[in-house]
Amino acid sequence: LGGTVWLFTAINPWLIAPIAAWTAAYVVVIITLVPQVRARSAAVAEANSGLSGRIVDGYSNIQAVKLFAHAEREDAFAYEGFRTHLDAYRSFALTVANLQVWLTIINSLLIFAAGGLALWLWSTGAVSVGAIALAISLVIRLNQMSGMILRTITSLFESVGTVQNGMQTISRPYGLVD
Repeated sequence: LGGTVWLFTAINPWLIAPIAAWTAAYVVVIITLVPQVRARSAAVAEANSGLSGRIVDGYSNIQAVKLFAHAEREDAFAYEGFRTHLDAYRSFALTVANLQVWLTIINSLLIFAAGGLALWLWSTGAVSVGAIALAISLVIRLNQMSGMILRTITSLFESVGTVQNGMQTISRPYGLVD
């Protein structure tokens, strides 16, 4: 980003405007949506733990289940575990999808704005055709890097949410259940 700003300053300072607007939008997307990924990841980990517990409980107590079970209650118990897990995962997937949509929107706007501005500057004689090629190629590279950086940040926050859930699970005193 710093190199792009430096090169755009050398070409024409007006080219920095789309980069500045994109940077502000990118920071807003990270600040608003990435923490939601952490919270949703923790919820998925909790739901996964609950579902695994229900499955293990069903298998380890199979004799009691077979002798004393009521099919409707057992089905409802299993269904509730699956439903909770599915709802948590859908919420997580929706958050990640929103993140990708917003990234695509701001990246597309950056290409359009930088390209349009570069073409306008060329039409006024302020920049050369080579400057347009440089500007567009740098903007496309920023788009690629922004996706990689956002995926890395999202993955980090997702892992933090999972670890936080695990820490809360093992830090409970023995015998206490929520």
